[in-house]
Amino acid sequence: MVQEPRVIRAFAHEARVVSIAFSRDGGRLVTASEDRTLRLLDLRTGPVAQVTSESSLRSVAWARDDGPIAVDGRLPRFNGPYTLEVYPPGLGPRLWNLEGPSPLRWAFSPDGLSVAVGDKVSVRLYQASSGGLSWTFPAAAGAEVRRVVFSGDGTEVVVATKGPDQGEVVRLKVTDGGVLGRVPRPGEVWTVCAAPDGARIGYGARDEVGTISRTSGLQVLPNESIPHHGTAREVLRMAFSPDSALIGVAVVTLNGINPTIRILEASTLSLKHELPNGFSSICEFSPDSRLVLTAETGVEVRVWDPKTGESLYRLVPGAEDIGDAVFGPEPNVVAVATSALASKTAPASRVVTVFELPTLERMRVTHQGPVRAVAFSPDGGSIATASTDGTARVTSLRDSQASSAAHGGSVASLAWVPGRPWIVTASEDMFARVLDITTATATERFRLVHEAPVNEVAVSANGARVASAGQDGVAWLLDLEPVRQRSFQFDASILAVGLNREGNRLALGFADSVVRVLDTAGAAPLVFTHGGPVGAVVFRPDSSRLATACTDGKARLFDLASGTPPRQLLHGGPVRAVAFSPPGDLLATASDDRTARVFRVSDGQELATTTHDGAVESVALSPDGRFLVTGSSDNAARVFRVSDSRLLLKVDHGGPVHAVAVDAAGTLLATASEDKTARVYPLPT
Repeated sequence: MVQEPRVIRAFAHEARVVSIAFSRDGGRLVTASEDRTLRLLDLRTGPVAQVTSESSLRSVAWARDDGPIAVDGRLPRFNGPYTLEVYPPGLGPRLWNLEGPSPLRWAFSPDGLSVAVGDKVSVRLYQASSGGLSWTFPAAAGAEVRRVVFSGDGTEVVVATKGPDQGEVVRLKVTDGGVLGRVPRPGEVWTVCAAPDGARIGYGARDEVGTISRTSGLQVLPNESIPHHGTAREVLRMAFSPDSALIGVAVVTLNGINPTIRILEASTLSLKHELPNGFSSICEFSPDSRLVLTAETGVEVRVWDPKTGESLYRLVPGAEDIGDAVFGPEPNVVAVATSALASKTAPASRVVTVFELPTLERMRVTHQGPVRAVAFSPDGGSIATASTDGTARVTSLRDSQASSAAHGGSVASLAWVPGRPWIVTASEDMFARVLDITTATATERFRLVHEAPVNEVAVSANGARVASAGQDGVAWLLDLEPVRQRSFQFDASILAVGLNREGNRLALGFADSVVRVLDTAGAAPLVFTHGGPVGAVVFRPDSSRLATACTDGKARLFDLASGTPPRQLLHGGPVRAVAFSPPGDLLATASDDRTARVFRVSDGQELATTTHDGAVESVALSPDGRFLVTGSSDNAARVFRVSDSRLLLKVDHGGPVHAVAVDAAGTLLATASEDKTARVYPLPT
């Protein structure tokens, strides 16, 4: 069943809202209304502040890093001047303002420190906080400035102009307003946009859409070599996706009356999709580039997949009027301003509604029993899942083709073998298996025999060795080339096993509160005593340290080279899991105390603490260390930003989430749950 968007909060207004802008952290938004008011709204606590302008307001924007708020408008009197007003981020008294005889085209710089303003005859750069003038660029004789934007890196101001004979795209240096380049175009240039990666400038003219590349020069649509529908007559709005791969264009064509939204490939200008919802000329990409927002008055606001053209969500269907619709800083938050006249059955309404969009599943794998483990293949193209239904399964993310292996009991653990199409599984049927998953029914390559259920398996990062650990107190070590098996017998059940990158060290966590690190070359083992059973052992990627998770409420970090006492990382309950970031600079911990934490490995400093509604069973860190992913007994997986412990994404399941994983590219997360499913979702960017 497809989930519907959830209303986070609705804010009533006294007049139609014409523009919305979010703060950088997404916790607040500012609205501009036809009653000349600017309102500052907090998503948690409600209205914060309000100011009234003398102008009829048009468009509002918030500078980056929660700097000043700017709004443009026009004084409501005969031939009243056009205005730009700048306010502090908490609103209050106006900081500075401009007035001019023609509409003011303006934009904040990417760093929020400057404002570029264009009027009929010039472009000027101002300091955002004070209004101090930095420079002025006069437009060509007879030309009129139609739009100004900053380049993605903030080093240029890009200007669209129209003139009596031709239009221009002009590139100016931010430092002094000097001209970097001019590209004349026939007719009027209505709008410009700049790719965030700095590689291209997009422009829309009366009869064409084009890009100007720093490497390949000018490219124009229409062009006989480029597939397209109709001929552009007027471009209303144009924007690059945040990843710079796509361009969204709101355009009126010769073969259509109402505007349509075109999604173009930025590199070729080839048409990917044409979306009908363009009457309001709203075309906005989500911050992660995976969604696009359009609006049509009297119909609805829609959220689309720009790659497939699929309509994903409909917001406020049947709205009489849509004043604005924008994404928040997070891709799953949308704010929509609507208004409706009074009727016999309902009073007039003017509302800004903030929606939370469901996170779209990339894939769901369903088993006949709870799923205990999940792992991405090294290339990120498949996921492997292990279930209590006695099966392990590998499913392709590209085409959903699957390979499955039946076991004689519950499958508790699995791991991929790097460099080979193989997985290793641990089963209650007392076998650890190495399975070739190139066919629909996996082929068993090797089997390690235990005399009790197998708890866990591990594979060295170089793909040379496999290890298994069982309740019989036996650890097996399998060399894959040349093939060689060795076993190690102990008196206590082995709960956890780990291999270092080279495969020459084997770590074992025991139910009798001991951790042993064995040297495969035969050197004396290291023995570390804990205060309870040890359920997880993980080597740092460079093999220099070992992290352990213990039921005594402590995660421990051992320096294997120095032999110094371990650094103890404290929780208020049993620690269930530990995970290093791929570079090895961070360590994440999961505990029954309902928290997951992130520590800096070099000094043990706690960098993030995240709270849950149940015990945390699993953790993973993104490759760049920016995101912490958790699985909890409260039936949810979560993604937190490490820098401030902020919750970015919550994915609900129908049962506890036992395992989570992040792919090597840092773009996807996978979950394994008691509800018999494993699921794959996009990771926030």
